[in-house]
Amino acid sequence: MVGQLQQELADALKKQSMPEASLEVTTRYHSDLERDKLRLQKELEKKLKTKTQKQNMLALTSKDLHSTWEEHLKSRSHLEERVAQLDEEKAELLQQVSPENSPGTEPIPRRTTCTFWFKMRDVSSACVEELLYVFSVAGA
Repeated sequence: MVGQLQQELADALKKQSMPEASLEVTTRYHSDLERDKLRLQKELEKKLKTKTQKQNMLALTSKDLHSTWEEHLKSRSHLEERVAQLDEEKAELLQQVSPENSPGTEPIPRRTTCTFWFKMRDVSSACVEELLYVFSVAGA
């Protein structure tokens, strides 16, 4: 009888240990899955954050380029206006200096004109700026 009870106890323990082992494996598997899930969520959040930062940088770069382009267009427009104004002043000056407007004067020989311009080329830029200022004041 004692032998039979011991056998029944051994059988019962064997039956109980199999579900416990299965439960332990399932628990470990579940824990591993949870760890993987958290790791993947962190990676996803990191990638999303990086992507968002890149998009923000691209948006700023795009705004900067747009702003630079607008400044370039304004500057170009201003330069074109200034060139047109200088062309008008040049035409007025040429008209004032032309031999048709000054009766009794002879035209300046081309060689003298070229010599004058070669000398003018050697004048420092400060003098040229001063001359341009004088011409602009005289033309205004």
